[in-house]
Amino acid sequence: MPKLSKRTALRASLSVVVLLVVSFSYAEATLMKYLEVEDLARLSTEVIHGQVVSTKIYWDDAHKNILTGVKVQVNDSYKGKAARGTVVSLVQLGGTLDGLTMDYSGRPTFRVGEDLVVFARPNQRPNQRPNQGNELLVVGLKQGKLAVRGNEAVRELSGVSFVDADLAPTAKAGRKTVQLRYTLNELRDRVARVR
Repeated sequence: MPKLSKRTALRASLSVVVLLVVSFSYAEATLMKYLEVEDLARLSTEVIHGQVVSTKIYWDDAHKNILTGVKVQVNDSYKGKAARGTVVSLVQLGGTLDGLTMDYSGRPTFRVGEDLVVFARPNQRPNQRPNQGNELLVVGLKQGKLAVRGNEAVRELSGVSFVDADLAPTAKAGRKTVQLRYTLNELRDRVARVR
C-alpha cells in the first residue's frame, strides 16, 4: 500500500472536514435520540392535555435571548399536579421579536386555540422575570408536544432526525418505524404505567 505524503494526508483530512461541514450546513434538522412515550413521561413532572390560551415573545433579562412564553389551560393531567381548569406556563428559547428571529429545527411551536398534549418539567434556569418561577420546559423538543386531533394525539416531527440509525418517522424498507399517532386513552395509559 503506498504511503501518503503529509501534505496529501492533510488535504484528504481537510476535504473530509469540509464535506462534513457543508453537509451539516445544508441539513435543516436537529439530531436527537428518539424518546418513546414512556421515556418522555419519565423525564417529565407534568404531562398535560390542554389548549393554548396565549403566547408571548420577549427578551430575557440580559437581552441576549428571545424566549416564547405559552399559557396552556389544563383539560386533563396525565401526570403531575396541574388541576383541570388551571393555566400552566411553558417557556422555551426562540421566537421572532424586534425584527430578529432566534430559531432552531426541532423547536415546538404553539398557536392560540391549539389542542395539545405536552410533556414538561420545571425550568431549571428561570429567566428571572417576575412570576416566572413556575415555568415549565417542553421535554424532548418537538417529541414532547403532540397535536390533538379529535381523539388522537399526533407527533409532528418535521425538522428532527434521530441518531438511532434504525428509526424512521415513516415506514421505509428495512427500518423500524416511529409511532406518530396515539389515541388519547392509549397515551394516558402509557404515561400512567410509568408513574
